[in-house]
Order: sequence, then C-alpha cells, then structure tokens
Amino acid sequence: MSTYTLKRSSKLIDERKHTLDIKYFLIEEFTIRQPSGTYGIKVDTIDNGQITDTCTVNDITQKKEEALYILEKMADYEVTAISAKDVIEDMVF
Repeated sequence: MSTYTLKRSSKLIDERKHTLDIKYFLIEEFTIRQPSGTYGIKVDTIDNGQITDTCTVNDITQKKEEALYILEKMADYEVTAISAKDVIEDMVF
C-alpha cells in the first residue's frame, strides 16, 4: 500500500512568464511482507491548473528522515518534475 502526502509546494516563473506550481509528495510504501516500508518522492509540475510533468521515484530509502531531507532540498532549490529523477539519483548515490 502506498500513501502520498503533500509536504511542500512552491511557485516559480518560467521563461515564458508563466507561473508554475511545484508540489512535492512523500511516498510511504508498506506491505505485509515488508512492514518497515520504504520511502519515495513524487514531484508534480502544474501550469495553469494542469499537471504538465510528473516524476515518481519509489524505494529511495528505508529511512523517512533521509527521504524528507532530499524532498526539502529539492523544494528549497525549486527542482521541477523534469529534472527530479536526476537530482534524486545524484543525492542518493
């Protein structure tokens, strides 16, 4: 079972002068066989009320604090869904 919890959101202006909403979700995944669970991150980029890009990266870590740290850093630097996977890979490995 997976739960998605909105942890942060931000607004930024793109090169076309459009306001983009960026939403950062913590993914918590638990199964009967793996009660400790794993954590991932989902990032949505929203332009004019429509989701234009989504990035979901599951199984980043088994430590909630580590996933939250990565999510917070991404939100601080306004990482969009387009580059989220690369940023997560760089931070984890």
